[in-house]
Amino acid sequence: MKIEDIKQMIDLNYFGTAYPTRYVLKGMKERNEGIIVFVSSEAALLGIYGYSAYSAAKWAVRGLAESVLMELVGTDVRLMLAFPPDTDTPGFKQEELTKPKETKLISGSGGLQSPQSVGKKMLLDAMNGKTYSVFGMSGQLLATLYCSSIDSFGQVFMQILTSGFLRAITVPIIISFHKIVRDGLKDRMKSNKKTLLIVVCAVAAANAGGLLSPVGVYGGHYGAINAWNPYSSYPAQPAISSQHSNIYRSPLNLGQVSTFSKAVDTPFSSVRKSDVRISNPGVAIAPAYQGIAAPLVTHYGVAAPLAAPVAKVAGGLLGVAYSAAPAVSHMSYTNGLGLAYSW
Repeated sequence: MKIEDIKQMIDLNYFGTAYPTRYVLKGMKERNEGIIVFVSSEAALLGIYGYSAYSAAKWAVRGLAESVLMELVGTDVRLMLAFPPDTDTPGFKQEELTKPKETKLISGSGGLQSPQSVGKKMLLDAMNGKTYSVFGMSGQLLATLYCSSIDSFGQVFMQILTSGFLRAITVPIIISFHKIVRDGLKDRMKSNKKTLLIVVCAVAAANAGGLLSPVGVYGGHYGAINAWNPYSSYPAQPAISSQHSNIYRSPLNLGQVSTFSKAVDTPFSSVRKSDVRISNPGVAIAPAYQGIAAPLVTHYGVAAPLAAPVAKVAGGLLGVAYSAAPAVSHMSYTNGLGLAYSW
């Protein structure tokens, strides 16, 4: 609840009662007659879940009424305090739209009164000089236990006689109210767990589908410069960004150097390969080298492993040299998580 709503609740219930009472009380005392009717609530007899602001405001009204009542001792000015239960008014219907389930169960145990029956009983109790106006069995029970009115000797005698028995009755009722609150808390915790599970599954599915990749968030080109974005065409973009190969032969064809380089970029990895082979065989005819220029790498997030193109070296006449000395350089691989490998 917002701070403004709490202030409004106090202003309406407490100050809305205190200000007019202060205005009329002086004249009533001077005339030594009059009746003041305060309207509180059963929520001022027992704290109720979901009524922290409302119940506090109604308790304030009760405190004001009982204090003013003591100030009126010795005069003929009367004051009556009413504790109506839920009343079928337009305000109550609006309240039901946002009232927590626990509050409905607890406050509903006191029943629903019509505005006509509440108004009629309040008027009769005020004219009959009663201090408290209560409704139904629940109101009578709570008023007997928690109120301090002294209307008659018979009333006080019954309170003394039945207080222990009534207390034994109210304890299970309060325990049942606590159970309602605990059950509601358990239901909300289960609902929150289900919601969290759904969110986790949705994020996982979106991530697997590439919806949370940079292209899903930013679209095609991004960044300060309009450079090529490896994610701009995901998932249908080509994996190989660039490749280059050359064969260099020495004079008189005594040796040859083959070079091969390739760049591979996917939405989840970036790979750079390089391969250099130096051949200086000691025979007149060079063997035809054929093989994979770099190790086979499997990329996370692509449909199938990407094998580097096959580099072939054609045989040819060579001059005589001292020995065959093939050499292969290393290859590096870096994935989208920052993990690096090299061969």
